[in-house]
Amino acid sequence: MIITGGKYRSRKLTSPSEKIVKPTLSKVRESVFNILSSRIDFDGKSFLDLFAGSGIMGFEAISRGFSFLTAIDNNANNIALLKDNAKKLGIEGFFIKNNALNFLKTCEEKFDIIYIDPPYGSDLVEQSLNLIFNNRVLTDNGIIIVETQKNKSIDSAAFKVIKEAVYGFCKLTFLTQK
Repeated sequence: MIITGGKYRSRKLTSPSEKIVKPTLSKVRESVFNILSSRIDFDGKSFLDLFAGSGIMGFEAISRGFSFLTAIDNNANNIALLKDNAKKLGIEGFFIKNNALNFLKTCEEKFDIIYIDPPYGSDLVEQSLNLIFNNRVLTDNGIIIVETQKNKSIDSAAFKVIKEAVYGFCKLTFLTQK
């Protein structure tokens, strides 16, 4: 796994077993941050990586100028690997072993960007969006990015779609509060 842009560009990170997680493809990561950079300034902003898995999205965020990273994953081995990768890069962040939904239920922080990439075929996107809205986890001008299978539609009463992009088998949906 290699960081594609920013301060840590070309740095190689240790990846979890492909049987456990599938890191977001480099072309998808680049697209996410190109789209975001046209909408916000990353400096001083916070990035929440729900269902972090390999953690590559959060490391890309820090590399590209985000100031704060929180990564949530329910697998202890993944969290240990994320902490090791952060140490290799010399960055700080919060790497929390927790179920993403439980984290959202008790979260008292607000985030500028929330990246949601749960296992495909689950109903975790809808549950996550409801908890983000009900617990006010997103800042007023924040953006949620959801990675799903390309045929999945996001329908939320609380959030509006501002952009969609399809890359092979996956789709990125960018949302803001209505």
